[in-house]
This record gives sequence, C-alpha cells and structure tokens, in this order.
Amino acid sequence: MPADTIVFGFDGTIQEHSLIPLLALIEMMQHRFHVVIALALVTAGLAHAELNWVKLRSANFELYTSAGERAGRRTIQQFERTRTFFQQAMQVSVSHPKPVRIVLFRSKKEYLPYRPGEVAAAYYLPGRNADLIVLVAGNEPSVAIHEYVHLLVRHSGLELPLWINEGLADLYSSLKNVGGKVVVGHAPPARIATLRREKWVPLEQVLLADHDSQHYTEKERAGKFYAESWALTHMLNLSQEFRSDLGDLLELLTAGTSSVTALETVYGMPIQRLQRELQSYVRQDRLTGLVFDIRLEKSAEGPSAETAAGLEVGLLLADLLAGIEKTEGARAMYEKVSSENPEAPGPYEGLGYLEYRLGDKDKARVHFGRAFDMGSKNPGMLLRYASLQREAGDEQIVMTLLRAVRASPEDIEARLALGSHLMHRDSYAQAAVILEQVRNANPEQASRALRMLAHAHFKLNRRERARQAATQLLELAQTPEETKSAQRLLALLEPDPVDAGEGRTVPRVGSRGEFGEREAGPTRDEARVSPQAPQNPRPREETRVMAGSFVRLGCLGNQARVDLEVDGGIISLLIEDGGRVEIKGSGRGSMDLHCGAQEPRRVVVRFLPSENAELGTLGVVRTIEFTGPAH
Repeated sequence: MPADTIVFGFDGTIQEHSLIPLLALIEMMQHRFHVVIALALVTAGLAHAELNWVKLRSANFELYTSAGERAGRRTIQQFERTRTFFQQAMQVSVSHPKPVRIVLFRSKKEYLPYRPGEVAAAYYLPGRNADLIVLVAGNEPSVAIHEYVHLLVRHSGLELPLWINEGLADLYSSLKNVGGKVVVGHAPPARIATLRREKWVPLEQVLLADHDSQHYTEKERAGKFYAESWALTHMLNLSQEFRSDLGDLLELLTAGTSSVTALETVYGMPIQRLQRELQSYVRQDRLTGLVFDIRLEKSAEGPSAETAAGLEVGLLLADLLAGIEKTEGARAMYEKVSSENPEAPGPYEGLGYLEYRLGDKDKARVHFGRAFDMGSKNPGMLLRYASLQREAGDEQIVMTLLRAVRASPEDIEARLALGSHLMHRDSYAQAAVILEQVRNANPEQASRALRMLAHAHFKLNRRERARQAATQLLELAQTPEETKSAQRLLALLEPDPVDAGEGRTVPRVGSRGEFGEREAGPTRDEARVSPQAPQNPRPREETRVMAGSFVRLGCLGNQARVDLEVDGGIISLLIEDGGRVEIKGSGRGSMDLHCGAQEPRRVVVRFLPSENAELGTLGVVRTIEFTGPAH
C-alpha cells in the first residue's frame, strides 16, 4: 500500500507532504511478519482485589478494568482501531492463538504493586494463558500503542535489539487520525526536549544496552536511552538519506550481527559519525512523517460488558506478580484465591508454574497434580504436568495426556506426546488412532507423526498403511539426510523376499531398529495380530483401585464399558471380551446389569491400567465391588 510523506515542525503542525513508496520496514514486514496478536491490560493488586472490576469483550480483545466501563470501552475500541491500522498498512493476517487481554488500572496507586520497574509507565507481558498489556487509565493513547507494537514485534519472528525495538514502538505510537487519514512520525515533545537539553549518551552504549542495562532500568538514564533510540529509528526509517538501506540493516540485525557492526557496514560510516548525523537530524526545524490513506472507524458493534468474577481477577493479579518475578506476592495471591475458591484448579496451576520457574520440580508436580485432581483441562498445564510425571516415572501420565487431548483436540503437541507414550507402552492400536487425527501440523510435527504411524501400522501388521505413512514422510523430507532416512524406511517396508539359496528371510523392520523399538521378542500387539507368534508368559498384573458411582453400562457387542461418576466427572473402564470380572457385594438375589443407564450405586473397581483411545476407556476391569447406594 502506498503512503504519503508528511513534513511537520516540532510543534506538530503539518507543513507539506508528497507521495512515496511505503517504508522499507513495512515491505519487509509484509514478507516476514506472521503476526499473532494477544493483548492484555491487567488489573489491581492485593490491596485492591475487592474493587469492582469490569470485563469487556470486543471482536479481538478482552479487557479487565477497575476504571469503570466507560474508560474500558474507550480503551478497547482504541486497540481495535490500532489493530485495523496494522492489519491494513502491513497487509498481514492477524490471529489470536491465545486470549488477548488488556488490563486497565484505575490509578497509578493501584498500578504500583504490579509495576515491573520504576521506569515502566505500562508494559507488555507474554503470559502462559494469554499475552498481557498493562496500562493505567488516563495515560496518553501513545502509551497503549507503544506496548501493542512490542507485541507485534515479538510475534513477528524478528529478533531485534532493544534500541530498535523501543524505537519502533515509539515511532508508531505517534499514530494519529488527521483529516480522515492516519499520520505516523510526529516528534514526541518529551523526546525532543531530552535530546536538546541533556548531554547525549555515546551512541555505542545505546546500541549495546539490554534489559539489564542501567541505561534501560534506571529512571535518570532511561529518558536518554529512549530519546536516542527513537531519534535513530526515526532517521533510519523516514529520512531520505537513510531509509532506502533499512531493509539491509534489518537483515543483518535479525541474522545476529551486532548493531554497531551492522550500522557501520550498511551506512559506510563509523558510529561516531553516525551520532553526529543523528544530532544534526534532530536539530532540524522539520521532520518527515508518513500519511496512510486508511480511515479508522469506530467499530459498529460495541464490546460486551459484565462484572468480572473475583476468581478471574485474583488469578490475573497473581499471574502479573509472577510474570514480573515478585514471587512472594504471587504465592500469597494464589494461596488467597485458593482459600476463597477451594474447588478451583487455577490457583494450583499458578503455584505449579511458579515453583517450576524457581526450579523445584517436585513441588511443581504436586501442585499440578492437585489441579489435575480438581478437574483442570488446561492443555498447557497438562502437558507440563505430563513432562514432570515422565521424569518421575509416574504411570498416570497416559491419563494426563488423554485429558489434554480431549480438552484440546486440535493441540498437535498433546497428540504427539500421547502417541509417543502409547508407542513406548506398545499400545500401537491406540497410538495409531491418536496420531491419525493430527491436522494442520508443521513439517517437523508431521514428520514425527508419520514416523510413529509407520511404526505403529507395521507392528499391527498393516504393512500397506505403514508404507503410505512412509511415502508421505518422504514427500516431506527437506534435507538429504531426511530423504535418505525415508527411503531406507520405505525399503524396509517392502514385502520380505526369501533368499532361495539359503532359505532365510531378509530381516524385518523390527530387527533393524529403524524405529527405535526393543529388539527382544514380539510385543503384546504382535502376539495379538499374528496367530503364529509365540506367546510370552503373562506378566504379573499391577492393578489400581477407583471408587465412584456406577451410572451406566455400555454394551459393545462382546465387550462392555462401565461408566463411573468420580468427583463430578465420568471415568470409563472396559470389560473385555472373555475378560475375567469378579462381582462382589451383590448380596442376595440377582444383579440387574442391563445395558444403558443404571440406578447409581457406590462401587469400588479394581482395574488394570490400559487406555483404549477408540473407546475412551482408561483401563480393563478385574473386580467390581458394590458397597451401597449412591449418596
């Protein structure tokens, strides 16, 4: 999209403008920015948790505020208009893989406990369940846009140095509606005042600053860092002399070249001379800006509003404290919310993540386990919990992963994790069902799924389906090594030719270890699908016990499914064809075990853990003991 240049003085008056091609940065963004937007403005602190919080929802954002519904509506509509500008100007698709939450504090006093440092008037915080942007009511609109740009850059895939990251946020935070168009490039008065009044920091120090630098964290120094970063970014983006080489600079920066080396290479001058050029640039009485022929209308559909639940607000506040590493405050908030909502899994999820970041995996696993027992269906937490269970050798891991898949059927990593664990347990049929439902995977994920599928189908004696998976794996190969591996796999899946001279068969896939499986004897699945396979002695069964209400018997031909109500949820177990099931506690008379819903009765079931993803069962019943009517 073409843009006009616009020339205005430091007082903000527009002086002239002319048509030019769109900024080199935007051209680069069109090709490289796959923007995912997730915003959040969080709310009050421990001392302000009892305030009346309002939750607003628009088409693309959520907003929590203690500043009242009117302030919330203005803010969320501003974000929608800003999103429209970036979507139209950059011509990119903007999607939300996580909720976009804006948190708006009523006052600086309320915001203070959640401020990450003395310099931050607002901030952007990537969260575990959502990305957050934290603001204070009454701030200039540029403050919100500044944090929004940080979010765009983070999700663009570009790794930019701190100075240009902050400079871009400042540059585009000047976005204003002028005469039905959008103008970018106004000079922030505070930045200009600093540059003209204060002694400059050597530019090399600005370029080397990171998030731990005194130039960024200390209030008396940060003003100069921000001002010089804005000025340099403005000059490189908008000045006639420098803007044509901006694309080359960004290529070097994103490739990991140091800022000093990249600038000296692209512009052919030492940093000291570049600083003099920059000082001359800001001493001009006019600067160049951009005019976009985009009309940012207020959304015709206003955001919905409702009173925010105390549980939601409390968890948001605790997540904020955890995100800015105020650990003790976060722990206290999670525990406070838990005491007020004893059945909620959310506080234990937060405590688990808190301990995990602190390096105490045992405590993290305990907290995640409590959240699981309370019915958490958070896929991210369940995957992290499963990872800790795997490290600890916890056999309940399959139940955790199965819940993760049920809670989020489209979660590819959850399916891959469950499929991998089922493969390691030799549960090839169940693994194949899980892996065949992988959709919209990236090449790396698809390759992992197809390799496991080929293995599972081979083990189930489905050689044609195994070859189909291996063929798809070959089509996805991107390197010579991947191609050779897929070709070797296909060769191993060809029918076993017999060497007539010696009367022996070419080794099968399993003996080659191509899939990484054990090579000592057939698995349970092989014995089941191949009648000629020798039977191994039955291992000692390690059964488990579960108490609940027997509410339904599902008849499945020669099999049956027992549904138990446990802590408000339904757990299903399988009675296998020909399986031995002992019934206890029936007393005198007959037991009515008709197909369908049952009159609820308390039972204790002993079962062998063995998941069947097709039937949705978690184990095979060995004993059912009736202990009385349901309470």
